[in-house]
Amino acid sequence: MGVFEDMREAGVEANTVTYNTLIAACANARKHEKAMGVFEDMREAEVKADTVTYSTLITACANAGKHEEAMGVFEDMREAGVKPDTVTYTLAINLLWCLAKYDSAVLEAERVFTNVLFKENGSTQLVYKLDLHDQTSGSAQSLVIIWLAKLAEHLPSHSTPGTELTIITGYGKHSKVLGASSVRAGVVDLLRTLESPFMTPSHNKGCLSAPIGEVQQWLKLIRAKSKADVGFVEDMLSILRQTHS
Repeated sequence: MGVFEDMREAGVEANTVTYNTLIAACANARKHEKAMGVFEDMREAEVKADTVTYSTLITACANAGKHEEAMGVFEDMREAGVKPDTVTYTLAINLLWCLAKYDSAVLEAERVFTNVLFKENGSTQLVYKLDLHDQTSGSAQSLVIIWLAKLAEHLPSHSTPGTELTIITGYGKHSKVLGASSVRAGVVDLLRTLESPFMTPSHNKGCLSAPIGEVQQWLKLIRAKSKADVGFVEDMLSILRQTHS
């Protein structure tokens, strides 16, 4: 912050990059209030905030456990006409999940990341390997629910023996603590809550797999236990709410 003050004293005007750098420094130091303070200075100086500005602020608030405040930043971003990018959406969906707004998280994930579920753009063929590497914990769990619901509707009644469904989470290779992947932890917790047949194969700690036949039987069981004809997504969210209530 000292450099910033020196710039001001020297009459050098700060631009968007300057403010973004300061906000990021505050976020990395887990000083979200200072980050918000820099943002207010940015507004007063009439320097235009961009996608990076808002994404960094959301991260700063979320890291401080200020999820409602972070969602407020996301709404401010939309009102300001700044278009969220993929990173911003994963952060926003994660916030909705943390706030137990599962329906909203799933709806937003399906709207933004539908392409992840299919083999290619415009295709109706679902992937048998769901890659969640670029997701946050909340957006990953939302996508797993959407994917499973679509599989329940579209899986063939007879599949090739040995065919497996796989969810790729990574295992925290690039985390500060090896194996500490929030995406993996969230997905594992979700699948355990849903009593799914997905397991971690011994040869790859970064994914979860299950035979397609077992997944079909499990999904049928979830459907059979449902008290209303509300669809697979709502069936799974209902189980989630009951467990976390």
